[in-house]
Amino acid sequence: MFRECRKTFSRVRTSSGSLSIDSLGPDLISPFWRSKAKNDPVIAEMLRIGKSVSAPGKQYTENGERIDYTPEEYDRYHEIAGRLTYNELQTLVGSAEYSKMPDAAKRKAAGQAISRARKTAREVLNDPSYPLPSKGGDGDRQASGSQNADETPPPPPGFAIVGESSGRNVYRELQDAIPGVQITSGYRDEAYQADMRRRGYTPARNSRHLDGASFDLLPPPGKWMGWLMGQVEKVDPKAQLLREGDHLHVTFPGYYGAPPLGGGCGAGLKNTLAGMPAPPAGFTMDTR
Repeated sequence: MFRECRKTFSRVRTSSGSLSIDSLGPDLISPFWRSKAKNDPVIAEMLRIGKSVSAPGKQYTENGERIDYTPEEYDRYHEIAGRLTYNELQTLVGSAEYSKMPDAAKRKAAGQAISRARKTAREVLNDPSYPLPSKGGDGDRQASGSQNADETPPPPPGFAIVGESSGRNVYRELQDAIPGVQITSGYRDEAYQADMRRRGYTPARNSRHLDGASFDLLPPPGKWMGWLMGQVEKVDPKAQLLREGDHLHVTFPGYYGAPPLGGGCGAGLKNTLAGMPAPPAGFTMDTR
């Protein structure tokens, strides 16, 4: 378990008048997500609007009495709060409502998101079965609306179910096989891609994100893109890998179960193709 970052992070202004990256605090710039922090869209937006994120408090109130967390409790609280804070802010920044707000309202909304994350962290702190959230949000796995294997009828002759309906969850496979991998994007729809273009991104017109077959990945802290490519090939030798700037775009043939992640999840997207069986040999499927 990572220990608390002892450095004091304060509200610091750079010569240009914007917040420095350290002013975001260890709650957001944590050991888990420090890699590529300056290029992270969530962190970049917090810097732009001047919203600092301080470390969570080391005390809590019970029956009117102030009580110190034990070192072990604070370590876990710090880990959970930091991860939930990032995921709350990622969802907020990616939402259509956020894009329409003036900066003052954005700072207020970010503060509310941070408060929600810390409240949740306090509520689950003493639950040993609560898993540490992954970057992008553990809840996104349920957002795809996919079925379990025992809820799926048998496929017709010549078909084989290879997606999540057969019990395969590529999103979870990647996380289990590559600890610390950052999965930044999954399923998208046409409207969301159009909004991405409006925000300055350049998603492909025929993107396989549109049929739930692709993920965008970043390597864990301390690793590099070539290493990540090798690890993904171990997960699925048939995976199609494409380096796109600062991330790795991966398509899994015959799989359509990618959940919406980050801003897509915040925008309420739902992958209606999750659990779809692969076509029989010699056929291809046009999902658009």
